[in-house]
Amino acid sequence: MTIRLIKLAVLYLVLGMTMGIGMGMSQDFLLRPVHAHVNLLGFAVLAIAAFVFHAFPDLARTRLATAWFWLYNIAMPVGLGALALVLNGKMWAEPARRARAHGGCSRQGMIAG
Repeated sequence: MTIRLIKLAVLYLVLGMTMGIGMGMSQDFLLRPVHAHVNLLGFAVLAIAAFVFHAFPDLARTRLATAWFWLYNIAMPVGLGALALVLNGKMWAEPARRARAHGGCSRQGMIAG
């Protein structure tokens, strides 16, 4: 699981940096919150999780860790996409954004749960 987390973290890092460069070049910062969430919840959280699972390999082998991995990585693109849509004025995406922000797969769930 550690290798998958590192690969996904690097993918989110590249995506976040590309978004930041694109926003800087176009001087359109509407999606700044999406850029921040991609970097923090995508790269930083997954990199820290990879470190934790590398340091505690027995933890990575639990069903809870597997469930967290899949729920988090399914919810991330949904939440980021919904946030982008809401920022672009598509308020019908608000329930998906709220579900991601307050759902059972919160970013604190891995540590506190």
